[in-house]
Amino acid sequence: VMALLEVPLSLSTMFLPSILLAVGCAYAMHLVAAAAGVHSEAGQSCEAARLEAIVRVSRAVALSGLTSAFGFLAMATVGINAIRELATFGALGVVAVTAAVLAVGPALLLMNESRKPSGSESVAFREVATAVLRRRQVVIGGWLILVVVCIPGVFQLRVSTDIIQWFPAQSAVRSDYDRIRARLSGITPINVVVGATGESRVTEVDVATAIDSLSEYLREKPEVGKVLSYVDAVKRLRSAGFGESSSVPDTENEIEQLLLLLEGEERLASVLNDARTMANGVVRLDDNESEQISGLTHEVRRWWSEDGTAKADVYVTGVMHEFARAENEIAYGEVRGIGLAVAAIGVILLMVLRDVRLAILAGAVNVAPVVVALGAMGYSGIPLDAATACIGSVALGIAVDDTIHFALAYKSESGRGAGHAVAVVRAYERVWRPLVWTTATLFCGFLTLGLSGFSLIRNLGIVTAVLVVLCLCADLMLLPALLGRRRRT
Repeated sequence: VMALLEVPLSLSTMFLPSILLAVGCAYAMHLVAAAAGVHSEAGQSCEAARLEAIVRVSRAVALSGLTSAFGFLAMATVGINAIRELATFGALGVVAVTAAVLAVGPALLLMNESRKPSGSESVAFREVATAVLRRRQVVIGGWLILVVVCIPGVFQLRVSTDIIQWFPAQSAVRSDYDRIRARLSGITPINVVVGATGESRVTEVDVATAIDSLSEYLREKPEVGKVLSYVDAVKRLRSAGFGESSSVPDTENEIEQLLLLLEGEERLASVLNDARTMANGVVRLDDNESEQISGLTHEVRRWWSEDGTAKADVYVTGVMHEFARAENEIAYGEVRGIGLAVAAIGVILLMVLRDVRLAILAGAVNVAPVVVALGAMGYSGIPLDAATACIGSVALGIAVDDTIHFALAYKSESGRGAGHAVAVVRAYERVWRPLVWTTATLFCGFLTLGLSGFSLIRNLGIVTAVLVVLCLCADLMLLPALLGRRRRT
């Protein structure tokens, strides 16, 4: 579809093939486990028993695909076309993968013989389920402590969009970048535009003095390599040609007379317009981090509001400034998308489970690992960038798959009249195998991305791989423990 619509692979959509492949393998694993773990009862053929098991688990797979699609669509709120493309085609891809698994998987599985599951494996997980139920207070308390400890780390997360930092330290790109930065006294240009208000002009002494003072203030900042404005040229002309001190002239007429000497200079138009209503200053920073660019914007506006003049306003713009704004919008937009994903997935769980408390518990179980993962990122210094910002909503949509299978199995067993403890143990027996297999598949799939020398891809792979494992632990430990508090038998 992307090829037909002539949509190119971008920095964001290039991750889609790996993600969709992992999702498809995980969904297929549920069908494989359902077919392999069922045996025929008296009066029922083996094929009929497997077909019944596959049909039963297909509902959970379809629901998982729906929640994963909503996880992608939650990113569509970001006002960046590349991220909207990721959200749109990611959701479309998940729906297509889910449809393919449900359409082709059952036919292929019914052609093969089922393998009898290991009794020792089932016994081991029954013991795990029993231990969780007996120590549910300890399990809940442990997860609560973990979440509380990680919350401060979430607030330590920083948005970083320095493209150069994505390359290995020994790469030619990094070496050339450092060499150019050293020679140019700053490599990232930012435009600070001063616009006159009312009938004022930027060549008036008050405005020129404010521009000069702002320039001196910015030059003192360690991240600034160079600051240039039309006032610098006027000061140098005054000092070199007339023996005056290197300072702003005392009158506007003197400023205009000095500017006449530059009328033949084409570059004058790039820093001062003919009407004298706009002046463009250039600030060159030492790196591309959006954090520093945004910080400079804040400092310029703050300084002008406190120490500037009311005869003019100040604006910060430029290609790199707008790029930083776009990257920040991606990162913060993805954080907002997590909330939308949680809400959408919660509504879906409520509609399917038809149990408010069970839907709330299922949603909480998936939010806890996301908080832990984001907190760990904050503590370890892994920033939110164009890739890691996508982790929350995407991984939430993928990882809720395990929760859906366990919750539906638990509800099914409870509906048959089983008590809470029995329902939990039976749910374990029905879903532990596909949950472990799918998590192992997703873990290995994303962990391969962690081998990349490109930090953007490496961070995405490592954090997502860890997150799916955390989600499995939450589904097999925290969810049963919370269900134990919900209804005791």
